[in-house]
Amino acid sequence: EVIACETTDLCLSGVKIGCGRHRRPGDRCEITFHRAGITGNRLLRVGGEVVRVDDEGMAVLFTDMNYRAFTSLQGILLDNADNPFDVAEEFLDSLPPDQ
Repeated sequence: EVIACETTDLCLSGVKIGCGRHRRPGDRCEITFHRAGITGNRLLRVGGEVVRVDDEGMAVLFTDMNYRAFTSLQGILLDNADNPFDVAEEFLDSLPPDQ
């Protein structure tokens, strides 16, 4: 089942989607992102699990993301950041200690 939703909050680990109570916590899903207003872009597909549902939508934790989707998501976050340097610092802070 395809449900059209709007992203209300996005980070590297998950997304908050404004679309009502269409899923339950624990449900697995595939999310396809496209950037509004941009033509010719490739779609990003990410696997996830619903972790929270409320009156404003649902929160999905990313559970399956390939490298291209991960780096594209980083680019989206940087492009939309008020301060890209703070976002880049968060990327570095989220790396495992051995990286």
